[in-house]
Amino acid sequence: MIKRIKITHICIVIVVLCIIAALTNCFLQVKYKEAFEAEEEHVEDGKSNLLISKDGVFNYRIEESSGTVELIAYNKEDKSEIKIPEKIDGQTVTSIGETAFAYHTELKLIYIPKTINTVRLAFVAGCNNLDKIIFEGDVEEIEDYAFSDFTGKIVASEKSHIYSYGKKYKIQVEAKR
Repeated sequence: MIKRIKITHICIVIVVLCIIAALTNCFLQVKYKEAFEAEEEHVEDGKSNLLISKDGVFNYRIEESSGTVELIAYNKEDKSEIKIPEKIDGQTVTSIGETAFAYHTELKLIYIPKTINTVRLAFVAGCNNLDKIIFEGDVEEIEDYAFSDFTGKIVASEKSHIYSYGKKYKIQVEAKR
């Protein structure tokens, strides 16, 4: 009997919360109608609209001041090993954007070219099978939590910033030969 009363109370609370959520959603859609109708894409200042590489493998943006590329997303799921190109559609790739490779569980190995100088937040988050990230050069800017969820190994020059970063944050590192 007491168990049935508790279940009834829980059900009532859930129904009330659902009603409150629905009413809040209706209120917000009426009060901020223009925000819900907007279909525009947010673009960071100084960056181009989203572009897709000619081969369809990457989404990217162009940093307007330097003309360089920031990778935004990897669009394929058919390879376990990839090498990020130094150039996409004639532009030099210098940055890997937030969550660019996130949740690509098929990936086991990523080669990062020497042109990359920035890796952003959680760029490999959720890549549970990613064993190694091999850095051909050094990376100057590493955002906080860039390697969140990464359990593999960083391979880089012992004298590089990325190698020191890995050591500092207890990420497995291997000296590049």
